[in-house]
Amino acid sequence: MTMSDADRADATKRLCQKIYVELGATANCNVTDVRAAINALDNVFDSQCNSHTPTDTIEVAFNKALPEPFKSNATVAQKSFALAYTIMKRCGVF
Repeated sequence: MTMSDADRADATKRLCQKIYVELGATANCNVTDVRAAINALDNVFDSQCNSHTPTDTIEVAFNKALPEPFKSNATVAQKSFALAYTIMKRCGVF
């Protein structure tokens, strides 16, 4: 089930905290860009992962779903954190 607006905002806040504060990464994307990435990843769960005939591998589908500038500026680790935070929020971990 797609996350609520509040859940997406919370996942965005937590992801920004992790990447830019805890890990000290240069902020190549603003909060709006990170939120767009969370939104896109959450949406791909419903469109791709629930499909009985997926068009791409899961990795390709998630990477394709990421919007610019997050897709081009985020490292593989940052994209992985975005996916992990989306999954954790969807599953009620936080």
